[in-house]
Order: sequence, then structure tokens, then C-alpha cells
Amino acid sequence: MVTVYELTYILVSAILVYRAIHNLVIFSKNRRLDFLLFFALTQAAFTAYLICLLKTINTNESQALLFERIENAILPFIAVFFLFFAQRFRPILPDWFVWVFTIADAMLSLIILFYPHAYNSELGAVKTFPALGVTFYETKQPVWVFMFIALNLIGMAGIIVRYLQLGLFRQIESRILVVSLVLFFLMGANDMAVSLEFYTFPYIAHFGFVLVMFAVESLFTFEVKFAYSHAGEAATENNNPPATDDRPDWKKNAEMREEARKERERLREPPEDPDSAEERPLYVRVLGSLEVRLNGVKIAAEELGGKKKLLTLFKILLVRYGKGIHREELLELLWPDLTEANALNNLHALIFRLRKVLTVSEAVAFISDTVSLDPSLVSTDAARLDERIAESLALLSSHPERAITLMEKATDLYRGDYFEFDPNFEGTQMIRDQIATRFKKSLLKVCSEITKENQSGSLIHFAEKCISLDNLDEECWRQLLRGLALAGKKNEARRKYDQLKTLLQKELSVLPDAQTDDLMRRIGS
Repeated sequence: MVTVYELTYILVSAILVYRAIHNLVIFSKNRRLDFLLFFALTQAAFTAYLICLLKTINTNESQALLFERIENAILPFIAVFFLFFAQRFRPILPDWFVWVFTIADAMLSLIILFYPHAYNSELGAVKTFPALGVTFYETKQPVWVFMFIALNLIGMAGIIVRYLQLGLFRQIESRILVVSLVLFFLMGANDMAVSLEFYTFPYIAHFGFVLVMFAVESLFTFEVKFAYSHAGEAATENNNPPATDDRPDWKKNAEMREEARKERERLREPPEDPDSAEERPLYVRVLGSLEVRLNGVKIAAEELGGKKKLLTLFKILLVRYGKGIHREELLELLWPDLTEANALNNLHALIFRLRKVLTVSEAVAFISDTVSLDPSLVSTDAARLDERIAESLALLSSHPERAITLMEKATDLYRGDYFEFDPNFEGTQMIRDQIATRFKKSLLKVCSEITKENQSGSLIHFAEKCISLDNLDEECWRQLLRGLALAGKKNEARRKYDQLKTLLQKELSVLPDAQTDDLMRRIGS
């Protein structure tokens, strides 16, 4: 007769089998989700482990000895499959480590199964729990087996903790995962202590493992959702078949991700603005050249630039940053010649691919038929420029020194015009003009408050930036002349005045106005 305790193992096994089959079905429909294959293998391996453990309960000595040996040989494969799942989902470990880990665990399993002198094949203390109606028959396992099992569990937890450190998931998902990990390790520690005969208590780690499995699945829900609903939609945007490649999809995908990982490592650089620590995982530069950083690490340009439609979608979302764009308008922009159904399928596939490139799952939101970049996860230098300008102007009257410092940081952010990398992209010209005009006016306001000699360097710097934005604005030139005079560089001020005079005559056929001439006379006197 099966006891209630044994039913818990059967129930957990049934859940894991169902989830494994579910993940394999999704993988069969969308081979890009190769991480699901290894996650399903992890679930299947743990199910086999539970079945073997179940065979050591309320049985005889010979059967217990056989199934516990098989059970311990399965444990390393659980860790290996989980490691491969992690590498396919978000590559965070070098290849050499993955293969060394895999070979070491495979050798461990072979030793446990086939090398008679490396494993104690004798019965340990029998543990009986009358209240549960179960008796556990266990072997006397060597210490090194426990050590390997513990190391594998710690390694699996380390991978998940690393994901949490990178901030790749939403807070709610992270909290669920942390809670499930803590519970699993408390239960696992209990099982090890019981197995080592520190005290007597039923084994309960199988409950913790299924909690962790569900928590991990919640981390890639969005990918499963899009893949399951729109399987096979990642074909080329014009519905033409892709070029033939006979390699398995999971292998091609893995190689692409590994190339991207190596490129990111090569391009790893410290943040260039240390005073503005990244509170959001993704940072995009749109002033000057396009650049995307994930937690301070530059994402290789090839990941975005290699796909024309993918890059176009990303640019549209950047132009609509903070607002979003309705799907109907987006479909018209990207696939005007396709039916709505086909275009929508392509859109889902394209969003899925963009999310994969950006890595942060919810960075691209698709809510209420509106697609947008989530400002809580994505920041841009243009948005940060506005923040710096606003902060500087707010402090100008009360804390001018601090205002000057903030405006210097704003100047550092303005590395070029908005969308300088694609100046003709639709909708950018108006934004470009607005940013340049707002920035120039703000610089002039700060310049007008600078009167101290030790601030002349900032005044000259701000004025030169103004001139780079609008070289025909005489107010910018007057601030430059004033800064040079404040620094005691009267001859340089005269040369700049002559340069302005020549420029105005050439471009507008006019001379400097009376205000500029009056300033120059006062500087020369």
C-alpha cells in the first residue's frame, strides 16, 4: 500500500514530467528556445532521481543498494543539464569551465556505477518513521560523494545568484527565486544532515526542488509565451525562407551567443560617467553614435546592426522613448505590404529577438497594443541630459557652484547631435532641434551667472559648446569673449572676435551687432 509520504514523491514526479513534456513541446515548435531542451532534461533527470529514491523506501536491502547507487549516479547529470540550460539561457560562464564541469561529473557518475572500490555498497542505518509508515534503506556513502553533491548544489545556486546580481529579472521574480532558493537549501541541508545521521527526520528536499523549478520557469515566461503563441515566426521579414544551414538550431544559437559573449568581454570597459551610477540595467546612447550597454558592458553593435528590421524597430522605440507606439502604426511602418495577421506575427517574432539581444526580459514592453521601452529598465543619455539640465537650472540661483558642475556633466553627455548615426531617420529632426535649442539656452543661462575668475574655464567650455550648436548666435560668442577676458586672454578674445566677424559676413552678409562691439571695446580698454 502506498503511503501519503510516498505519494508526495509521486506527485512531485508527475508535476516535473508534465512540465518537462510541456517545455519539450514548446522547444519542438520553436528551436530557438534551445534552453528549454536542457531545462526539460534537468526536470527529467530529477524525476528519475526521485523514482530511484522512492525505490529505497519500504523495500528490501538488495533493491535499496541498487537504486541508491543509480540515484547518486543521476545527481551529477542534474547539475550538468542545469548548467547547459543556464548557458543557453544567459551565457555567464566560459566554455572551458562548462566542459571541465561536465567531464568531472560524468566521471563521477561512471565511478559510482562501475568502480567497485570507490563506493561503499553496504547497508547503512535503517531509518523508520512509524507515523509516516515508511522505512528508508540507505547505503554507507563515502564522504567524497557528499562533497561532490554539495558542490553541484552550490554551483547551481551560484548560477542563479549570478543572474540576480546582473539584475536581469523583475523584482517580484527575483524575490520569488530568492525565497525558493532559501527554502530549497534549508530542505537540502536537512536531507544531508539526516543522511549523515546527525538526527532523524524525513527527507523533504523534493518539495524545495519543485519550488525552485517553478521559480526559474517564471524567469523566462515571456520568451515561452511568445514562442508558444507565435512558433516559427522568426523567418525573414519578407516571408522568404532563410538561407540553408544544416547545423542544429540549438548549436547555431549557442555559437551566436558565445560569439556575442566573447565580444562583450573584449569590449568590457569601465563606465565613463562614474558619478552617475547605473540604477537601470540598460543604458543607450543616442547623442552622437549609437551605443547600448548592459550593466556597464557594451553590447556588440553586430547584434543589433546585423538585422535591418531589428535595428529599425529599436530606433523607432528610441524615438518614442517614454511614450511608446501603437502596434497598428508600427505594423504600417515596418510591413506596409503584408496582411495584418502576417505583420503581427512578424512583430511578435521581432520583439522576441530584440528582447534576446537586449537580454533584459521586460525592457521591451507590449501592453495594451502599445510597444515601448520600459523607462524603469532602460535609460538614455538624452533623458539623462534633460535631468542634468533641469537640476542645474534649479540650483543656479541658490548653489551656482553645484549648478556649474551639473552643467559640465550635461556637456559631457552631449557627444553629438541626436541620432547623428542616422540623421534622416523619421521623427528625429524635430527632436534633434528641440534638444539642441534647449541645451543651448540652458548653457547661456548658466554662462550669464559665471562671474568669478576661477570659473572662466567653465565659461569658455560652455560658450564653445554653444557655438558648436549654433555658430551664428552672437550671444554664444559674447559669452566666449567674456570668458576669455575673465581668464586674462585679451589677444585670444580679439582673434575670436575677428573670426566671428568673418563668419557673419560670409554667411549672413552682416557685421557683429552693437552689443558685441561694445563688449569687445570694453575688453580691449
